[in-house]
Amino acid sequence: MEKLTVLYGTQTGNAERVALRVSRLALRQGVKSVHCLSADDVPIHEWPRTGGPVVILCSNANQGDAPNSFRRSWASLLQPDTAPAACMTGLQYAVYGLGDSLYLKFNYMAKMLHNRLKQLGGTPLVMRGLGDESDAKGFEETLVPWLAELWEALDLTNGAAPTADLRRPRYPQQDVPYFPLYSVRPFQGTADSLEASPQLLRYAEPVMACEVVSNRRITAASCNQAVHHLELRVCPGTESATASSTYDVGDALGVYCPNRPELVEELLQRLRRDGDEVVVVEPDASHGLTVQPARPFFHHPLTLRSLLRHYIDLDAVVTQEFMWMLAHEVRDDDDNDEDAHDSRERLYELGNPSNVNDYLQYAHREKRNVCEVLHDFKNLNPSLELVLTFATPMLPRYFSLASALSMDGPGRFDVCVGLLDWHTPLKRHRTGLCSSYLVGAQPGSQLTCFVWQGNLALPAAPSPLLCVATGTGIAPIRAVLRQVAGLAAQGWKDVPVVLVFGCRHEAEDYLYREEWADLRAKGLLPSLTVIPAFSRDTDKKIYVQHQLGEHAKLVSSFVQPEEVEGRPLPPGVIYVCGNAKQMPKDVQRTVEQTVEATVPGVEDEAGAAVYVRGLARVGRYQVDSWSA
Repeated sequence: MEKLTVLYGTQTGNAERVALRVSRLALRQGVKSVHCLSADDVPIHEWPRTGGPVVILCSNANQGDAPNSFRRSWASLLQPDTAPAACMTGLQYAVYGLGDSLYLKFNYMAKMLHNRLKQLGGTPLVMRGLGDESDAKGFEETLVPWLAELWEALDLTNGAAPTADLRRPRYPQQDVPYFPLYSVRPFQGTADSLEASPQLLRYAEPVMACEVVSNRRITAASCNQAVHHLELRVCPGTESATASSTYDVGDALGVYCPNRPELVEELLQRLRRDGDEVVVVEPDASHGLTVQPARPFFHHPLTLRSLLRHYIDLDAVVTQEFMWMLAHEVRDDDDNDEDAHDSRERLYELGNPSNVNDYLQYAHREKRNVCEVLHDFKNLNPSLELVLTFATPMLPRYFSLASALSMDGPGRFDVCVGLLDWHTPLKRHRTGLCSSYLVGAQPGSQLTCFVWQGNLALPAAPSPLLCVATGTGIAPIRAVLRQVAGLAAQGWKDVPVVLVFGCRHEAEDYLYREEWADLRAKGLLPSLTVIPAFSRDTDKKIYVQHQLGEHAKLVSSFVQPEEVEGRPLPPGVIYVCGNAKQMPKDVQRTVEQTVEATVPGVEDEAGAAVYVRGLARVGRYQVDSWSA
């Protein structure tokens, strides 16, 4: 086969990583040229005209929404003017989803994408694959057999050549083409030309500089988790600041944070490179991956120190692909070198996709990063190009905005940040890279930020609101309440608003408690009712779903039309915000039970689930959740 196109839609980088791996496997199977790109980098009208089949790997965002690098493509696929009937005729495609069955709407986007492409005239090569991170072997459980079916469908089963290196143990990934994606060369310009082309940090998003105005802890000192409220302002003179600083309820602030300086210096030392050396990084297309994802640092001179500090996540847990790469890079000056043999054997074991448990034990449970792995294995000599290729790219972290334009105005961003701080099973102390960076940010310091369009939305007209939030999930709800309070004169003042908030202890982490009382006292939200759920203050744990069940009659008033004094009330809107793992499921189950018990015409669980899905379709049941 001459050409294969691999597209991906990713939120956290997993789908991109797997897409690059599939690209390497395709080269092993005999494909001569592979193009691997973000789906949004290829307009959908070009998909049927790529010159070969298209493989799409897609994850989920929030609760079944399109991930970051697939948003534009999915929106286009749903619009008749950009995706007319039969527009995918001639497209041979295969879809693989990356999801987790612990969450609601497992692999929803991959299922919808497969069906939509078929509806538009595309021809599926194989049935969609649904990867489950909760499987015993993670995505490998379904990815390996799905790929075997794909290669057979493409008549690529005889393309792979066996490895000729008989000294190495046979592992499934050993004969995958192994090469760097980048070429790093010294900057050839003069000092004057470098001065004329300053080393500006470049990002894919329209970033802006934001100054920290205030940073205060809002949990008690006795609380196990430090949660901080930060107020930021767009720095004057920031390019495109005016356009970039407007936002809506439900949007988030993307934040780029640098690596810890000590990790940068340690890696430079291990690679035996000078951090002050100015280099230019270019894509390397000489190995068959002829088109690859663009990186913001391509083609621009910058120091190695800046490259490693801002563009590679040195705090991230090393991937199995990184282990596999290191197995090739064990120094072996002596064929009888027992240490080198043991290191290579161990790294192949850790990089073996079928050996997930061993990898999780070594890497994930201890959160080992690049520098720690290079420290653990002494016989290594990877090149800078290989480290850049297989290490995790620096991605922005997202924080739901807790401010509102109607009260706070443009150019101001409030965020609520919980510090990630824990000890591993071997008692290693860890803190989250970005959360510790923000919690420690001093007033006057500057952050690199951008506005990310979220999924929540206020109803077009004033409507009753039921807001359910846990922990720092209160941030987008605070934005909703402040927006409504700022619009009090536009009909929101007397609208019923109920907040059900869950935390551990009333005295320690009841976030923004005083603020709710202040909004009522000022007459901005006189009808606000707050129902707290403190899970650790009583012998029996009380969660938000329990409070919803206790107030079933109140919940019922938000899910079906009511009349007051003969006047129909507008339908209510339910917001659910917090950790994605269990809480949204429990809340939805409780709402469905209330619907089943109180809504006329709903007779059973299935009918209640259909009813709640109907609320979601018209924007009356909205979820904003994240993975911890």
